[in-house]
Amino acid sequence: MVAIINATPVSVRPALAGLAAGYPEAEPWTLLDDRLVKDAEAAGGLTEPLARRMRTLITYAVDSGASAVLLSCSMYGPVLQQARLDHPHIPMTASDEALFAEVAERADDTVLLLGPLAPAVSDTASRLQAVLDAAGSPTALRPHVVDGAAAATARGDLAGLDELLIQAVETNRDDRLSAVVLANFSISPARAAVQAATALPVLEPTTPAARALRRRVTEAVGDCCRWRSPAPGTARRPSGPPGVDRASPEVNRASRGTPGGAR
Repeated sequence: MVAIINATPVSVRPALAGLAAGYPEAEPWTLLDDRLVKDAEAAGGLTEPLARRMRTLITYAVDSGASAVLLSCSMYGPVLQQARLDHPHIPMTASDEALFAEVAERADDTVLLLGPLAPAVSDTASRLQAVLDAAGSPTALRPHVVDGAAAATARGDLAGLDELLIQAVETNRDDRLSAVVLANFSISPARAAVQAATALPVLEPTTPAARALRRRVTEAVGDCCRWRSPAPGTARRPSGPPGVDRASPEVNRASRGTPGGAR
């Protein structure tokens, strides 16, 4: 069971679609605090009280039986640094970690980074630039806030969203532009239309995030099984990994690969 924690209603359907494409055997469980994005926007970005709210949701998901956690809002990705320490046996991923790795690996000339809200675009550009720098990538970022995109997603106007994003690409197009990145789950449904209209590679975060989470769950199950399987000629260990109770629900869920509690 994968808990998808959403900070805005418009990310719910894209997150479910991405999980279905990249991790089809997962059982999705949607959690939503529909003020997290609004409050972050009003505060000018992620604050410690908002981070605590997200960590509380993550803890609730883990305590209620989630086998893994996916955050669908890019601004709240940094919260996972502490959440992974709090719940070390639960695989987690932020919305754009896998997307960032893909952008760094491609080593494009210039990438157009599109998003619907200024604080989120600024935050994503800063974090993606750090990943590019660490990887030694030559890619230049061109962040762009798509005016009207947030309103289009809120009213479910996918055709209008497609048109706004296509216009944004054409406005920013030059000989150096080699790829487009849709920074947020909420605008990811426009990927196919933008790619078809512009003939440029268009990257989006939902499916890469789901695939990355699937790999982490598989690795966690493998690690647990290796620990529990005795070497030939040796006795089976009576307990789990060091410092973890044999009956720990986190370890048991990882070894079974099934939900460990009520939602």
